[in-house]
Amino acid sequence: MQVQHQTQSGYLLIFALVFTTILMTAAAGLVGYAQINLKAEAQTIARAQALPLAEAGIERAIKRLNEDANYAGETDTPLGPGFFTVGVTSVDSYTKRLVATGRVIYGGGSVAAETIKAVVKVDSINASFTYGVQSGRGGFTMGNNSLINGSLIANGNISGAGRVTGDVTVTAGAAAEPDQGWNLSNADFNFGHTDDRTAVAQRFVPTLTNALTRVSVQLKKIGSPSNLILQIVTDNSGSPSKTVLVSGAVSAALVSPAYTWVDAALNGTLNLAAGQTYWLMLVSAVNANHYYSWAMDQNFPSGKYSAKWNAGNPVWNPSGGQFNFQTYLGGAVNTLSGITVGGTARAAVMSDCTVGGDAYFDQSNTCTVQGQQFGATPAPPPAPFPVSDAQIAAWEAAAAAGGIVAGDYVLDGQTATLGPQKIDGNLTVSNNSTLNLTGPVWVAGDLIFDNNVQIRLHPSLGNAGTAIIADYPASSTLKGKMTIGNNSGIAGNGQPGSLPLLISMYAGPGNAIDLSNNATNTIFFAPRGTITISNNTEVKEMTARQINMSNNSVVNYESGLQSVYFTTGPGGSWQFQSGSYVIE
Repeated sequence: MQVQHQTQSGYLLIFALVFTTILMTAAAGLVGYAQINLKAEAQTIARAQALPLAEAGIERAIKRLNEDANYAGETDTPLGPGFFTVGVTSVDSYTKRLVATGRVIYGGGSVAAETIKAVVKVDSINASFTYGVQSGRGGFTMGNNSLINGSLIANGNISGAGRVTGDVTVTAGAAAEPDQGWNLSNADFNFGHTDDRTAVAQRFVPTLTNALTRVSVQLKKIGSPSNLILQIVTDNSGSPSKTVLVSGAVSAALVSPAYTWVDAALNGTLNLAAGQTYWLMLVSAVNANHYYSWAMDQNFPSGKYSAKWNAGNPVWNPSGGQFNFQTYLGGAVNTLSGITVGGTARAAVMSDCTVGGDAYFDQSNTCTVQGQQFGATPAPPPAPFPVSDAQIAAWEAAAAAGGIVAGDYVLDGQTATLGPQKIDGNLTVSNNSTLNLTGPVWVAGDLIFDNNVQIRLHPSLGNAGTAIIADYPASSTLKGKMTIGNNSGIAGNGQPGSLPLLISMYAGPGNAIDLSNNATNTIFFAPRGTITISNNTEVKEMTARQINMSNNSVVNYESGLQSVYFTTGPGGSWQFQSGSYVIE
């Protein structure tokens, strides 16, 4: 019995040891599990802290870029519970990529990290000055020994005795009023944001048999979409056909976030028949964040849209309204006479000129042509101006947001910094003064730069230019003129692309912009008025309704003007690009 009792006692001891081991193992497991949970919770908290640190790095980078355009980033900057590191990579002069990583140390040495990527851009508007000189319906004249180092295009007559080193184009005339159109709207029609709306079209029936020379549409853009394709097609049983009569393009740069009328750049003229149905069609790339809206009147359903207009059997759906558009037919026969052309010349009628390259004409040609001659060639359609009213309105809004000066602003023998700013009166700079521009300036009156003054763009603008606008909306025929005196110097800050753009919205008699001897070296734009430049004046580019070049005046066009940026924000500020924020 004693042996049996000892055996039972042994069993109990073994059982107790096993039970204790199990308890200890379970307890250790529970402790380990708790530790894992605590560590996971600590990691979650640390990662939650790291994300705001990365966001702070992005904000810090934008602030530093606006202080120093050469800012390249920073490493392990302490902030709150951790650190952030920022890298900056330049895409081009107006775009940079930012990568910011926030780090938090926890649990005795572990590191939690979050990374954010974003894109920032200089707050600016793009403009494309394709020609050295571009004039509108008022035409263009050149004095003796005047020179354009570049190309020239006019939507009116060209005459004189000067010389153009590049090509010269006199476009077909366009009527002053549209033959067909609609300009009332009560709805938006978005397209290009989904696959089923890549093409939109509006029916029209001309009243005259004549050449289609100009097409305008009322659009706004959402985001930054690409250019639109414009096509005129025939009718197919009440819908657009796949027969394209003429093509063109609508520049995205001319369209703003607010509705504006934009001219298409047609590839050629087209003879339309009175009473026949045609369709004006716009074709867009598809991007959910970057697309267009066409102003529409729901009271007159005559527009259509399609997923793919050139499919084997395209389906066209009613848009529910009529789109705002304008079509112009015919116009005056414009002529080219007198001047010397270094390159190719194009005009309906050419006389008494000298052409170094080929000549394309429609009705007659008495010029001396060194290259080949191509008769019975219709003049090309009018070219849209490089800056739209919507772009000008955006600069004016940015200027007004920077503050308003009540009354005239006079700088007499002083140095000052200005912009963004609206001047509710005249701007006068005189007596060897220097004016440094840090953003757009809107002069709601006349602008006078007297003799020997200097107008400069501030270094903070970087590679972007800025605009000075003389615009008196109360009456554009009374004020909004610019007078640039002798030896007035207007220039950028020395960096590529840093160019001043002077805009006059004056539409009255006389000159909108008057440039005196040795006046300046910049870009001038007067869409509704006349620019006259006097002897020995040099400019980069001119565009106006009418332009007169006096003896010995010179335009030195630069190829880089085909794509230049002008700031809308204060000091050309770097700003976050919507839609570019990514957490990795």
